Amino acid sequence: DDNFWRIYGLGERGTSTNVIFHKFELFDSTDLEYHFGLDFGFNHPSALTKVSEDDDRLYFEQMFYKSHVTTPELIDQIKPIVGHKAVYCDTSRPEVIEELRRAGINAWGANKNVKEVIDFINSNFDRFNF
Repeated sequence: DDNFWRIYGLGERGTSTNVIFHKFELFDSTDLEYHFGLDFGFNHPSALTKVSEDDDRLYFEQMFYKSHVTTPELIDQIKPIVGHKAVYCDTSRPEVIEELRRAGINAWGANKNVKEVIDFINSNFDRFNF
């Protein structure tokens, strides 16, 4: 983490840490193989992300991001996006994962150690494209 090193290694001022990811690159859509990640919310937005990999680089594309969406509305809105692709879901709502499956969405529970994932991405940032 460049900011961490700047503060604690060099004793310099850091940059704002109110964001999860400090650096990113924009990219055009690709024809790579992909799957999806889904984080459930209601007051906070539900978020669907498309994830692709190519030559040890990961690509992320936000496909859906909306608050106050009920489970039937979520199903109606993401089903055309995901088709039959795997969707790795937030495991805090197993009943919603089951509803997605019953609606024909290929939904699976995902590892949700958020801090571990954020730390991994920030420490391997040169592999990722958002």
